[in-house]
Amino acid sequence: MALQTLRALFLQHLRLIYAGEHQLSKSLPKILQGVASQEVKSLVRDYQLQVEERCERLEEISKIVTENLGGERCGVMEAFTRHAVALSELRGDERVLDLAIMTTLRQVGHFEKSSYELVRSFADVLGEEEVLRAIDTMLSQTEENERALILLSEDMLDTTSHEGTAHEYGVFRVTPRGLAS
Repeated sequence: MALQTLRALFLQHLRLIYAGEHQLSKSLPKILQGVASQEVKSLVRDYQLQVEERCERLEEISKIVTENLGGERCGVMEAFTRHAVALSELRGDERVLDLAIMTTLRQVGHFEKSSYELVRSFADVLGEEEVLRAIDTMLSQTEENERALILLSEDMLDTTSHEGTAHEYGVFRVTPRGLAS
């Protein structure tokens, strides 16, 4: 496909989102197997249901734009999901491993949100009103997912850190009061 028009770019991004959401949908059950916390399991299950719902909406969008959105791979989502699956297969402190999975899912959520924001902008400029409404729904959903992931991972970080103990992460030390260089 040549990228000579905004519509071609719009369709390319729709294909990448379509591919990414389907890749994520296939990976979440594997990721779920490595989660220990019931709270995290519940969130991942809810996330999986929402991703499956977005996959269905993307099928509807495919019909609206009269284009097959399948057949692509999303390298970014592939890297994220491969990393999350690898984390789910590791052994160690269950709280730390759950937190590691959650932080990767936060990155996935941020990527999803920014992808939907881009496609929303294209749909708006192209006058794709029906697509715009569907994207708005999916964007709201990704924002809710992102908030839930942020709240739970921050809560997990608080409970995983030890009172009065500093933890080193690269060039930063995390203390109970925040970051220090």
